[in-house]
Formats: sequence, structure tokens, C-alpha cells
Amino acid sequence: GQSQLLYSLHGLLTITRVGVDTAITTAAVPQWHLTVFSPNSGIQVAAGIGLSLLMVLALALFVFLVIACQGAVVAAGDGILRKQSFSFRTAWHDALHHFWTITGILVLKALGVFVVSMVLLWLRYYVDTNPYAWWPQVLFVIGFAAVAVFDVWLTFSILYATCYAVLEKQPLVDGVKNGFQLFRTHWLASL
Repeated sequence: GQSQLLYSLHGLLTITRVGVDTAITTAAVPQWHLTVFSPNSGIQVAAGIGLSLLMVLALALFVFLVIACQGAVVAAGDGILRKQSFSFRTAWHDALHHFWTITGILVLKALGVFVVSMVLLWLRYYVDTNPYAWWPQVLFVIGFAAVAVFDVWLTFSILYATCYAVLEKQPLVDGVKNGFQLFRTHWLASL
């Protein structure tokens, strides 16, 4: 579950970086090969706006596909394991039907990942500002272990919540509540 989010973020940053590189190249080149594209011309501005809109459209499509594919994978697993058959169309339809619930679950996961990142950055700050003291390093190791446990709990609970939303057709709040409950009662099996 966590790797899916990190791969998604990597793809998002790569797409964003391509847009930034394209914009810098467009702005830095003194003149295009075609004489109509002269610096500071209206056509160059329109081309920059067009490229920006294409990047925003690609970003929106990417985010949509990440969310829909997560639901489709869960629905396809259900079809294969429970019904002994697989239908791409059915899995995709189930994913689209629960798109907003999955989006809410992933927003909760993103908030949790943000909290984990901020705690680790805060701990790292204390290690960097006190390089010769032993207590920040001990605090970092203890904090890292606690954050790792929190991350495992969050990852599995959110994965279970997605399954409840797609497979059991539960709304966001019930799916998240049942996902956390499932991890709490079966934490050893989850680990």
C-alpha cells in the first residue's frame, strides 16, 4: 500500500518536473527555430499557457488513474478470489462507482503520510542541530521506531478501508472505521 503511494508521488513529481523543465527551456531559448516564435511574442505566451494546461490535464488524468486503478485492483482481486472469474469491465465499473470514497480514503492516507514526514523531519532537525549530543540521536531512533509502527498501522488500516469501501460497498466513515477495527483485532496477522 505504501509503495503504491510513493510510486504515485514519484510519477507526480516527474510529471511536474517535466513541466518545469519545459517552461524553463521555453523561457530561456532566445529564439525558436521558426521566426514566428520570437522571444516575448504573443505566440510564445500562448504556447506556454498551452503547455501549462496540458501539464495540468496530464496531472489530473494521472491522479484519476491512480485512484481508479487502486479500486480496480481490489475489485479484480474480489472477482478472482470470490467469484473465480475476472472481468476488467466489472472491476473498472466498481472502481469508478466508489471513486469518491477511495479518494477520501487516500486523502486520509496522505494526511497520515504528511504527519509521519513532519515528525521525521522534526526529529532529523534535532539530530542536525545537535551533532555532538547523544540525546537527539536516541530520540531519533525511538521516534523512527514509533513512526514506523504508526506507518504500518496506517497503511494496513487504509488498505482494509479501501477493501471495505469497494467490496462491502460501505461509505467512507464506515469503511475507515471498520478498516481500523480489522487491523486492531488482527494486528498480528496483518504484520
